[in-house]
Amino acid sequence: MQTFENGKQNGPFEVHYLDGKLQIKGNYKDDKKDGIWEYYREDGTLEGKVTYKNDEANGKYEAYFENGKTLYSDGTYINGKKNGIEKEYYMSGKVQSVTTYKNDVPEETTMYYPSGKVYMKRNYNKTYEITYYYEICCF
Repeated sequence: MQTFENGKQNGPFEVHYLDGKLQIKGNYKDDKKDGIWEYYREDGTLEGKVTYKNDEANGKYEAYFENGKTLYSDGTYINGKKNGIEKEYYMSGKVQSVTTYKNDVPEETTMYYPSGKVYMKRNYNKTYEITYYYEICCF
């Protein structure tokens, strides 16, 4: 589905798989992606959402596990580049990792055990310093 005004794409936009299921849903403003776009897998589950402005990813993004409901990762784009904090999650919903980005370049990552304790910290400086934290447990 596409809508045109004055020769420019404006309004709702949809793409469907051959079986009719929704693949992409979004909106155009003056021939440019605008607002939240949703992406779906062939089985109909939600794969992710990205916010656009002037045809560039600009705002929040989310990616989902195969069930289409449980959040896998989220973060923010500014002018088409990752900026700020991106989080990845375990299926349980607990945080698996946190990475800080600046202009699409990672600056630091902290990874967590499912228990929530820190597993590893990595600084993406010139030395690529990595510090590991080991969880010791009794069996």
